[in-house]
Amino acid sequence: SQRNHASVEESLFACWIALIRQLSSEQEIVIGRLWNGRAHERLQDALGLFAKWLPVSCCLEKDHQLGDVLDQMKTSWQETYEFREGFIWGENDQPGEPVSFPSIGFECEAQAGILDAGEIAMRVTRQLIITDRFKVKLVCRLGEPISAALQFDEATVTKEEAQLIASRYSEVV
Repeated sequence: SQRNHASVEESLFACWIALIRQLSSEQEIVIGRLWNGRAHERLQDALGLFAKWLPVSCCLEKDHQLGDVLDQMKTSWQETYEFREGFIWGENDQPGEPVSFPSIGFECEAQAGILDAGEIAMRVTRQLIITDRFKVKLVCRLGEPISAALQFDEATVTKEEAQLIASRYSEVV
């Protein structure tokens, strides 16, 4: 990731895209990526649901290199990020090509720090917010240590398949 000037989040996301491409027969991969929706500094500490899922699309050969994945992911994210506030699933700027909500997602955020109130200190150890349904979603928490959890729809993905995906992701990372 240092060679490609990528952040830890970008590297984790590129690994997720690379794995999905390995497991898929599709050359074009579209993954929903969570944007926190807090574009303005005043909103950073605001309570409420501002988050929005945005599409990230990559077209990869089976024998792709991680650097290629990073480059495509960054380009796609930048293009999507530019029109993030006006983006609506099912609409597109190209007539006849609606963007449908993907079945695969990626979410990454910093771990919450310690809240200190004198003699009492607290830390959020688990936060679960479900805003949309995915068949498979990777949730990463940046901190010491970095953690990753796989969330999946048990109606479409078995526990054994989820364990295989998690194991393979660990190998890719």
